[in-house]
Amino acid sequence: MNLKNFFKFSCTFLFFYILSSASCYPEELGYCGRLKVRLTLKSNKTVEGYTNLTAGTLDKLTSYNDSGILQELKKNSRITLYTKLQTVNYPDLYPADEYKFTVCADSDKLVIDTGQITKAEKLELTSCETGIFPEMLKYRIHYTSEVIDTLTQKEIDTLQGKPFSETMVGFFAPYDNKRHNYACLNYNKDISETQLKQLCSPDTFFFKFDNKTSNEAMRIKQEQYFAELKRDLNKKNIIIVPIPLDL
Repeated sequence: MNLKNFFKFSCTFLFFYILSSASCYPEELGYCGRLKVRLTLKSNKTVEGYTNLTAGTLDKLTSYNDSGILQELKKNSRITLYTKLQTVNYPDLYPADEYKFTVCADSDKLVIDTGQITKAEKLELTSCETGIFPEMLKYRIHYTSEVIDTLTQKEIDTLQGKPFSETMVGFFAPYDNKRHNYACLNYNKDISETQLKQLCSPDTFFFKFDNKTSNEAMRIKQEQYFAELKRDLNKKNIIIVPIPLDL
């Protein structure tokens, strides 16, 4: 599916969304706030950054105090803290909402062992999604609450400009029972749209496994294969962007 068709699907969804009242919006998606937090570690070192804070209701999301935030963070053995967040102009899948994907360069993230955290201080809470949404719905999850954190700063800078062509590619992975979607954005004027679709096809993106391969072995092999594929496409000035969608 190319990005144009993908966008048509999104517009159809948006149409029905507008017809629905706020109370009819699917509650199971929940609410998400982008939390800017200062963490104190056992070493007495302090770090600041952004992480997601989610809740089933808006009241719960906005009422977290410092001790409640610390409890939420410690529900996981590790968290990713983003020291700098950015948005990209492309892929531009939802122009009606002026929605932009939030990204973090791979050099601007920290993985922290929550067992080392002794204190959490709430500095700021904003919407997880960048776009134009009704005030009463700005904390609702509309498209995705995730931060895309697999890009380099060079890729992020390139994604601010319009590509020559673009396409969507996806595959179902048996090792995690999930569909993985990607946007391929071409910044090479010598590569046609037809060539791009050949380079970014499901057969190209998904490594072929035999039935005897374990799920963990498949996952590791797929990650290695994909990393190599991404490097090869980058050499051709094609950027792969994972598209996380909560819907």
